[in-house]
Amino acid sequence: MPWRISLPTTKRQSSKELHRLSTSSKTADQILRAPKCDKYQFIFNFTHRRLTDPRELEALLKEKGIDNVTFCLPLWEQIDLSSGAHFMPLALFDDCEYDTFDPGVVGFWRNMEVIAITTPYARWRSYIVINQDPCTNQWEVSEQDSTTSYLIPRLQLYFPFEDPKKFAERIDTAVKARDTAENAIRFRFLCKHITSNGCFAPGRALEQSILRRAGDEIYGVFKNLYEDYHIGLATPNLAL
Repeated sequence: MPWRISLPTTKRQSSKELHRLSTSSKTADQILRAPKCDKYQFIFNFTHRRLTDPRELEALLKEKGIDNVTFCLPLWEQIDLSSGAHFMPLALFDDCEYDTFDPGVVGFWRNMEVIAITTPYARWRSYIVINQDPCTNQWEVSEQDSTTSYLIPRLQLYFPFEDPKKFAERIDTAVKARDTAENAIRFRFLCKHITSNGCFAPGRALEQSILRRAGDEIYGVFKNLYEDYHIGLATPNLAL
């Protein structure tokens, strides 16, 4: 379902406020993140392996609803915004406050055995970490005794001394942040590029489409947001 709109628990915002938020570049900053203290991990021994079997990590991630498809993007270039397909890389939403060390300061991580998932995102497997690009935070990994290496983002790389539950939280946080951003983009695209023919309410075709996908309750929420948004566009200088 491409529109995931939470039911409001507070008073509806004015049209002017909705319009301001929808066009503000600061909207992404409103994505809630856990307090920094909740992300902290005390690592007393960087050689201690808290988790060694990739299948254990995979099972832990599945408990949070994270499967291997989470890291995939469609292979086609044009994305249908009316679909539920992801169109933004998960790595864009990685919260680096979960990091347990600075790879530019310490070097113990080189040639360490890690658990990672690489293209084509089939399974989590054991790799050796070779290098890291500080500009992109891409990590180079390779299988043991292999000449083939892969560049992957930090979210696809688990160090065995890390708390696996914290690592799962890190991925889950990125997934939720991406969902929020993509749904905001879908909503803005919908409001700006679907003609209302001078009316502030959604057209009949749009109404039927959402009702088929989400039902009456969600459509009612969407209709209120849609009307307020277009009223805000039509009267940007009025304090409603």
